[in-house]
Amino acid sequence: MPIEAGFKGAQELIDKLLERADRTPQDVGRALYVHGEKVMTVSKRDHVPKRYGVLAATGVVEQPVITLGARGVGNEVTVRLSFGGPAAPYAEAVHEHPSEHDPPSWVGVEVRFNPPGHGPKYLEIPMLAAADSMVSELARELGLGG
Repeated sequence: MPIEAGFKGAQELIDKLLERADRTPQDVGRALYVHGEKVMTVSKRDHVPKRYGVLAATGVVEQPVITLGARGVGNEVTVRLSFGGPAAPYAEAVHEHPSEHDPPSWVGVEVRFNPPGHGPKYLEIPMLAAADSMVSELARELGLGG
């Protein structure tokens, strides 16, 4: 169940990157990957339900995928964070609860996640919390101010 997010200030960072041809998409990919790992760590530690630990164990940050545009215009760098897969096919049901993804056994009953405070939106919450500072941190790391 991949979650994608855009960040406030992203266009300003892109404009600065285009002005600085010495920064490569690989530099941006490395920086995004490091920040993705930080978000994943917070998600696993503070938000993912841990009754048995299976769901937390499926959390991954994928290596950057770089799509190059013509003459450097339209370059795209993507780092995907996700949970689930065959070991935890219920990842989306937990993340989106309550929703149409809930299994029938959850309908009409109170679902309790363990430990208390962990549960739905376990990746979205830390991703949004990191968004405010991520653009300025990336700009600083890439030598663009911030």
